[in-house]
Amino acid sequence: LQARFRANHLCQVQHHHYMNLRQAAISLQSAVRGWNARKRLKQQTRAAVMIQSTWRVYFARKTFVSMRSITIKLQRTVRANQLCQRMRCEYMELKQATVTIQSAFRGWRVRKSVSLQQKAATTIQTTWRTYMAKKTFLSLKQATVKLQARFRANHLCQVQHHHYMNLRQAAISLQSAVRGWNARKRLKQQTRAAIMIQSTWRVYLARKTFVSMRRIAVKLQRIVRANQLCRKMRHEYMELKQAAIAIQSAFRGWRVRIDVCLQQRAAMTIQT
Repeated sequence: LQARFRANHLCQVQHHHYMNLRQAAISLQSAVRGWNARKRLKQQTRAAVMIQSTWRVYFARKTFVSMRSITIKLQRTVRANQLCQRMRCEYMELKQATVTIQSAFRGWRVRKSVSLQQKAATTIQTTWRTYMAKKTFLSLKQATVKLQARFRANHLCQVQHHHYMNLRQAAISLQSAVRGWNARKRLKQQTRAAIMIQSTWRVYLARKTFVSMRRIAVKLQRIVRANQLCRKMRHEYMELKQAAIAIQSAFRGWRVRIDVCLQQRAAMTIQT
């Protein structure tokens, strides 16, 4: 009995020491991963700021050049219009009607294109979110089923072990009263063998439980990281989409102004 008590006490001490080491390892892993994530975020932020600043300088320079050329063309047009004001009245009425029709048609075409693009983007986002939700739910369901099976098996093992210990204690008491010293000697040998078997079995169960819990933790970490990456990619996609819309609007305005200038030149050529 003393050997059994000492073995149980030693097992509890080792288990407590193992849990402390495991908690310390988890804390260190979380700290290192957080530092790596913050470092990558800083590098990506710097790169994004550099790209945005370069693009804004290029866009401002391009806008300035286009505005200067447009200003020069407008000055030439005004000077030419001062020489032919009488004939310009009828031309301006026709031009205004043409511009109104063109602007209405182009606006309708642009609105239709934007509506189709928004519908396509909404369909893609809905399909992707449904797929990710189903995948997350299935992985969590599998992990829950595994945990429940493990808990029920451990509980059944403890009940059977307790029942076995009660039966064994009764058998030992009867045998010690009948058989005497020889029975006590054999009992000591059997007790030592049982203690060794139990210690080996408990070590095996503890190791197996640790491996299964570590696998489940790794799966949960992968799921969390995948969700964070999905949110980050969606945020970047929305920023790129907003920038593309701004570029498209600027380019269409510049193209409309170029068309107007070409029409004005053609009208001047016809008038002269």
